[in-house]
Amino acid sequence: MKKFLIRFGIFTLAAIATLWVLHKQVPYYYGNHQFALKRQFYFDHQTRYNTLFMGSSRTFRHINPRLFDNIMDSTFKSFNMGAVGTRNPELFYLAEHLINELDSGSVQYLFLELTPLHVILDDPDLVRQNYFLDPREYQYVHNYLKETNNNDNPRQELDLTYLKASLNRNLGVGMLWDYWKPKTPDPADSTWEQTDGFTPLRYLQPGKPHRNFAVKKDVLTEFYDGKKSIIIGQFGLHKEGKFINNTVFTDRLQALIGKGQEKGIHVVFWVFPHGDYRDVYPTRDALPANHVMDLSNPYRYEEFFKANHLYDRGHFNEIGARLFTVKFASAFKQEIIQQGQPEESRETE
Repeated sequence: MKKFLIRFGIFTLAAIATLWVLHKQVPYYYGNHQFALKRQFYFDHQTRYNTLFMGSSRTFRHINPRLFDNIMDSTFKSFNMGAVGTRNPELFYLAEHLINELDSGSVQYLFLELTPLHVILDDPDLVRQNYFLDPREYQYVHNYLKETNNNDNPRQELDLTYLKASLNRNLGVGMLWDYWKPKTPDPADSTWEQTDGFTPLRYLQPGKPHRNFAVKKDVLTEFYDGKKSIIIGQFGLHKEGKFINNTVFTDRLQALIGKGQEKGIHVVFWVFPHGDYRDVYPTRDALPANHVMDLSNPYRYEEFFKANHLYDRGHFNEIGARLFTVKFASAFKQEIIQQGQPEESRETE
């Protein structure tokens, strides 16, 4: 029995060591195929660009680099690296690795969504939901949950889900197989190479009767009226000091700012409308003013809640995306280029 246990222990250690070596051979971005394609495109054409946008579909579908560049000036040449479903912590994991890859001085600005921890892992066995959860990333999630203001989800249950996903990533072979198997690009998003990484969601699908949109518009109006009320409530609770600063979250973003500065990159975090801000607002306030801009204020950006600008419950349509890009560029000029506005400007009278 003793010999068996020794042999089993040796085998287990050898297996773990082998997995560790194999993981080191796999690129950091392998589980996010859309980001992988955009990353490759960027490095194949990097002399064209000096500004990057990273984030989820809220970046991919809403920030038009060419419109942004036209609003700014001729020195801006931007590329949208947004990829569907890329949120905290995956987004910050990818951003850290990308900054390490960039040559000093090659990128002037890097825009990142300031999003709270993603609280829904549909299937921790899926490579797409676990490839980034190395031990360091799981520790970040574990510590973040200790300080979160979000009490909607049982923290221990969410922690265990992330732990399972991390163990699947670190002790399984599914992700290795996923990396080596052939990939099939999504033809629906094949146009982004011609538009500097941007693909909007269409206002109406071809051939869809207009009456269907009228129904959809009513549904969206009701949904976003409710969403706006929730955001106004969170806005007020934050003003009253009801939310604590999640230092784990804030420190992570501060570290990204510092990492960017080492490469001559000005990292800018931006807050999207329609989100959950219980962890976001305190962290926003703790960051240097010229490294964060906020487009969530429901008083200042009331047009972001109008149904004629919306595609579904999470995105703008093509008209809304244009409006958002214009407002985004304006906020950038006022809050970053001009070194940020006073704190009270974030509030309404």
